[in-house]
Amino acid sequence: MRPRRPDLLSQYYAQLIQYLRGSLWYNNLMGVRPKDTRTYSDRREYIIKAVSKRRRAVKTLAIEYKGGKCQLCGYDKYQGALELHHLDPEHKEFSIGQRGHSRSWERVKQELDKCILICANCHREVEAGIISV
Repeated sequence: MRPRRPDLLSQYYAQLIQYLRGSLWYNNLMGVRPKDTRTYSDRREYIIKAVSKRRRAVKTLAIEYKGGKCQLCGYDKYQGALELHHLDPEHKEFSIGQRGHSRSWERVKQELDKCILICANCHREVEAGIISV
């Protein structure tokens, strides 16, 4: 005896619905969000790289914003040797190198307006009191 056609179709549709219920498409359609099981340790390398990339981008923008060269001696060969020096440490809200990556560009620009761009050598001399700004 041949199986009845409706039984095959209903079986097929039942399997199809069961399959779809496990898919992201169905879950999104029904508004069901799967639980995010990722942890920091799973994403550690990605997060470290993303923060480093953001810090480099902020520093590049900051250097361009402040003129691109040391404001004391004119050094402009390597951006890693250029640093930002707060003119008045009392008005310093945050350090751009440490926390500037998590601030908006507008907040960073407000902080940059309190700084001068100088090379590492000039910065050491300013901090030692050899040069005054």
